[in-house]
Amino acid sequence: MLLFLRFYSCGSLESCKFHSKAYMATGLMYQIIPALLVPDKKTLIERLRAIEPYFSMAQIDVADGVFVPQTTWANPTDMQLIETPIHFELHLMVQHPLQVISDWKESPNVKRVIFHIECADDPKKVIEEILFYGWEAGVAINPETPTSAIEHILDRVSEALFLGVHPGRSGAPFIPETVKKIREFSARLNSVVAPLAGARKKAGAGPATTVNHLPKIAVDGGVSHD
Repeated sequence: MLLFLRFYSCGSLESCKFHSKAYMATGLMYQIIPALLVPDKKTLIERLRAIEPYFSMAQIDVADGVFVPQTTWANPTDMQLIETPIHFELHLMVQHPLQVISDWKESPNVKRVIFHIECADDPKKVIEEILFYGWEAGVAINPETPTSAIEHILDRVSEALFLGVHPGRSGAPFIPETVKKIREFSARLNSVVAPLAGARKKAGAGPATTVNHLPKIAVDGGVSHD
């Protein structure tokens, strides 16, 4: 299994190496994507510059103060003007993703948008909106949410992001039960997605709303030691 790991506030290569040690013992292959949860533009630029020599993608956390108590700085207009080779995936920790997705349509660095299954909007409509702008769609799931909550949309997304911490702030310890949750989910992924994809093909669903492969599995979380 290949895990795509996000670590909050990874501001350097050494920091990310520290966070990854817990996963090395699991025997899983992994790819690190730094997660940037920042209070202002200056901090974002500083952390982008720190990771540019080592990474090609970063997760930009967008928090609305409703879905999670915290808010973050992630201004789409200002971010268009930041020159960086880093590609962005947006982690929308927001109650209504349908209200904010289109704000990013002019942002060339955005390649993937991840929303939470626990949000208030219809997940299928959220996925359609993301795919409309040509981005990959991903779904995130909180630690306490059962994986059954996302099974009905797994044929529509490119990634399933398991949170190993409660969302909204950096510095929280990783919840170790997340690894078991991912292993169990991975073991039954084929059996879940295949019937969905088959039913959609029979119904004549267009490619614009369907992903014709198994979603990548990712985990988000870890203690920050910057």
